[in-house]
Amino acid sequence: FGSKNHVDDAVRAALGMRKKLAELNARGGAEIRFGVGLHTGTLVAGNIGTQKRLEYTVIGDTVNVASRIEGQNKDLGSVILISETVHERLSPALRSGIRSERCDNVKVKGREQALVLYKVL
Repeated sequence: FGSKNHVDDAVRAALGMRKKLAELNARGGAEIRFGVGLHTGTLVAGNIGTQKRLEYTVIGDTVNVASRIEGQNKDLGSVILISETVHERLSPALRSGIRSERCDNVKVKGREQALVLYKVL
């Protein structure tokens, strides 16, 4: 709501999450790991549930693809993976300000076509 460039905002948020996690892990204790998968497209967003338990959520193929992308982080040894669609829609300023690496095409559950993914380094 109100974002001028949701793709850049999402990538910046993922980078911020990765930075804060590194800071947390540097303090010692158990190492925490996570992966982020980003995709963009049409989805349905809104509140679902009952008055006692109302939840804001997003649903649709775009969300499912993002989830499948996130699941590839372990196999690809990455923290942040973005779809080709996200990579193509990055602003020139952000694209030149980050390092990314194209991965081999990845076949994921629920998709006939393999996905082109990029690691954000």
